[in-house]
Amino acid sequence: MQRYWPCRVVQCNSNSKTVFACVNKTREEVKMIILLLVIAAVIYLLFFWRSHPALPEGRELHQVMKNTANGIPILDLHGMGAQQALQWTEYYIRKYGAGAARIITGRGLHSQGGKPVLRKVVMDFCVRKGYHFDFVGGNEGFLKVRS
Repeated sequence: MQRYWPCRVVQCNSNSKTVFACVNKTREEVKMIILLLVIAAVIYLLFFWRSHPALPEGRELHQVMKNTANGIPILDLHGMGAQQALQWTEYYIRKYGAGAARIITGRGLHSQGGKPVLRKVVMDFCVRKGYHFDFVGGNEGFLKVRS
């Protein structure tokens, strides 16, 4: 039994253009194929595609990803919970790489008990992923991450 793809890219002889063609299919079958492709694209956009994690309440993207002269933004985690800070850290390192990552966690002055939560979350993440980190300029709320 020979199998064939219901749709394929073909070259038209009349105008030398490449087109998407469905061969050996009725109009209703072609409509169903297109409908399924559209539904799959919508599901992907709704559930899987995200440009960045959710922003903390009351903050704009330019406040979280601060631009710098070298074009690599600094990630500012102020005002985030531990889980959200972890999501942003993963996103940031995936997008910009660990070689140039600079992350502001804050010193924990506004945390309960005055103990830094986000710094520990980011440091634990770095250790788990095998990244090295230093404090920038002796500031314990500002980390430079490298591979």
